[in-house]
Amino acid sequence: MGGILDPDPAWFRRAERAIRRALALAPTSAQAFNAQGRVLWTAARGFKNRAALRALGKALAINPGCHPARVWQCLVLLHVGLLQEAQDGLATALAANPDDTFASAPATSASSVTPVALTGREVEPKMLERP
Repeated sequence: MGGILDPDPAWFRRAERAIRRALALAPTSAQAFNAQGRVLWTAARGFKNRAALRALGKALAINPGCHPARVWQCLVLLHVGLLQEAQDGLATALAANPDDTFASAPATSASSVTPVALTGREVEPKMLERP
């Protein structure tokens, strides 16, 4: 899988400021929502699964062909144990861009991982339920 690691938190603050500006100028920017989801799903921001999935979902609602948003959404889905959803999304991503090695690695993982293998027990993805 991929990730974003930067020991200097100033870059995340700058990215968040740029994302806010981009969304103020273009509230229907799929790229801005994709960037927001990627920043939310970092160690620096506590891997906010739910918020990241919302942002990535907005990007895909605006532009279903936003390939980076689809792949990152699938990475989060795989991480939280929603394996079938991750597999389906990665299949869609790879159908659109079969040479994408970034998407093909988690697609292979998603096909061989089970919720029991991830945790030793059945997984209920409660972290995605609305409060």
